[in-house]
Amino acid sequence: MTEAEELQIIAEQNLDSPSILGRIVSRLRKNNAYSQKHKDGFSFDLFWRNAGPYWRCTISLDKESEDALAQIDVHEDGTVRTELHEPGSITVAPAENLLVVVRFGRVQD
Repeated sequence: MTEAEELQIIAEQNLDSPSILGRIVSRLRKNNAYSQKHKDGFSFDLFWRNAGPYWRCTISLDKESEDALAQIDVHEDGTVRTELHEPGSITVAPAENLLVVVRFGRVQD
């Protein structure tokens, strides 16, 4: 299985749940290794940058937008600082080299 296929499988997990709007999955510190799936038609841009003692991941509506869905700082000492601007959860799993952002809500029929 390729990395892209693995990330896509993770992105699609539990999307049949009415409380999950979507999921974004990324390898830590890698801009070209992410996948996403959303029930409400949204598509986000993800960008990692080295900020010295930590790496920052910004998830936004597009590259030009200053409206961020999430900002996650992963520090070298294991500290993680997160901001999420809608209901959801953020998982940083260093052992699996993964960042997972799940968006919560209820899709209207």
